[in-house]
Amino acid sequence: MGSDRGESGLSHDQIDEAALLYAQSERVIACWGMGITQHERSVATIQMIANLLLLRVISVAPAPERVRFAGTAMCKAIAPWELRSTVARLLERLGRVFQFDPPRAPGVDTIGAIEAMLAGRAKVFFAMGGNFAASTPDTATTWKALRSCELTVHVATKFNRSHVVHGRQALMLLAWDGRKSISSRPACKVSPSKTR
Repeated sequence: MGSDRGESGLSHDQIDEAALLYAQSERVIACWGMGITQHERSVATIQMIANLLLLRVISVAPAPERVRFAGTAMCKAIAPWELRSTVARLLERLGRVFQFDPPRAPGVDTIGAIEAMLAGRAKVFFAMGGNFAASTPDTATTWKALRSCELTVHVATKFNRSHVVHGRQALMLLAWDGRKSISSRPACKVSPSKTR
């Protein structure tokens, strides 16, 4: 067929070859990471991935798997029951050490947080690292939610997109990255006359 590469960067022949390989495969797994999740058309793209996987289910092929890789090299997969047990122990110890009763009610997930900000139920966004504005599935809605906050606070080791998509007031707290040697950090000199 043709060699028109269109939006995908693939020729028609390459697309046909991939479709045939997909259709004839005994098993399929679709994996994606932050490149898809952070894309400005991420919601539609992930819906199309899911639709492609559903084609196999409809055709009575073995059910496909879908996996979204998240986090950084510092993250580790934890089973839900391990997480509940770990959180319960953490809350118990926090309460004992700091002499208060930590809340036990479940919080909200990412989508719940965005919805709470949009509805005005969450007025402060506090991030310990990460790039929330760029890593959620619906960029435009997330930006609107963050901008509706009274205050956004970011603790970070380097700047990213989330730091410029902020609430009415914003704080950026720079943290030292302990994984890097002090000698590899650029020196910062402040003139005494400029600090007054």
